[in-house]
Amino acid sequence: MESQFADNNKFVAISLQIVNRSRHHVTYLSKIQMEYNTVITANKSKFQMQMENRSEHYVTDIEKESQYADDSKCVTNSNAIKITVIIHISQRAITS
Repeated sequence: MESQFADNNKFVAISLQIVNRSRHHVTYLSKIQMEYNTVITANKSKFQMQMENRSEHYVTDIEKESQYADDSKCVTNSNAIKITVIIHISQRAITS
């Protein structure tokens, strides 16, 4: 196992997008912890993230979708990871 900071020539570019697919406004969503457990291989990196919901509504599901793609800013053996967090809010929790 190798850290992405072990070599200055190797790093992983990470972009995060949050998509609210519910019909309700999410007032605040905060990233509280990001853990990088990175294995730099030809086509794989591991990324873990935890999020905290501080909105008024109950978030029923937070989904992570990882895509591995080439990025000009990355070296040959690194990958760009795109993570989409999809928020589903329960109608029952809002009306209660």
